[in-house]
Amino acid sequence: MTKLNKKAALVSFIVCAVLLVLCCVGGNVSASAAQIGAEKAASSKFAGGSGTASDPYLISNETQLLAINNNLTAHYRLTNDITLSNYEWIPIGGYYNGSESDVFNGTLDGSGYSISNLQRYSDITVKNDRIYFGMFSRIGSSGVVKNLTMSNCKISMAGPNVNNSKLRVFVGAVAGSVRGIISSVSVYGTVNYDIQANGMSYVGSVAGAAYAARVTNCTNYAVITSGRYSGGAGGIAGHSAYTTFNSCANYGEIIAKCTSWGGSAAAGGIVGELYQNNVQNWWDYFVSCYSSESLLSTKDFGGGPTRKKYTGQHYAAPSPYEYY
Repeated sequence: MTKLNKKAALVSFIVCAVLLVLCCVGGNVSASAAQIGAEKAASSKFAGGSGTASDPYLISNETQLLAINNNLTAHYRLTNDITLSNYEWIPIGGYYNGSESDVFNGTLDGSGYSISNLQRYSDITVKNDRIYFGMFSRIGSSGVVKNLTMSNCKISMAGPNVNNSKLRVFVGAVAGSVRGIISSVSVYGTVNYDIQANGMSYVGSVAGAAYAARVTNCTNYAVITSGRYSGGAGGIAGHSAYTTFNSCANYGEIIAKCTSWGGSAAAGGIVGELYQNNVQNWWDYFVSCYSSESLLSTKDFGGGPTRKKYTGQHYAAPSPYEYY
């Protein structure tokens, strides 16, 4: 090969090497740009923040509140009071006991503000023998909701009217069920689920059911009603297992119903029905909690000799059979 050809070959090699490096760098730049673009798109749905614990997404309106559905593990904070539109609420996470990806395991800090006008009147179709309703469907073991007032709740459902003894319905203003932390939450308005049909319903101001949760400094002022074949109504939770309630109080009327042909009605100041078995550490703990028993009542849908009715300041009836 001549010196000229060798020089040309060397130049060609260098040019190709430079181009290759530029392509690789350009690809990385493009990938980084795409990632940054996605993060900015997510942030643009909120009033600010990046969704971390130290820099939570900021929520200032209903649209931003609904955007929690896009990331159920991020951190959020309200920046003002929010009044929801006059429509039937669909829980964040859906109605049903689906996968763990449907469970809220993030943080919502109300910062002392309120969410008003949460409402639901229409029936929810049964799926897998379970229905969950609340602002959230289910709150997981890593989920936190705190420093929030739920005002003017208008939840009043009477169905579905299905003959299903396995059906369990969980209704609360904050969530259908809770396994995480609820702190400094107050509820006002009406939280009602009431129909004469087979199955069981559990209704509370905070949650339909609380399992291995920690509920602190929560107060109910709402009217709570729960009724199916059996109904558990509680000032804070309709059903509970292995949960600690600390400094919680009820000042709202609590009504539990059962059918005339059987079942039971349990109306408790803090919890309606409490899971207990022979292992004491499965039991719940009530620390500095209050409710007047004069606010508690049980009814049925027309009378009957087999009905069972229970009331209690902390909880109404122990249940050794089921936990949720």
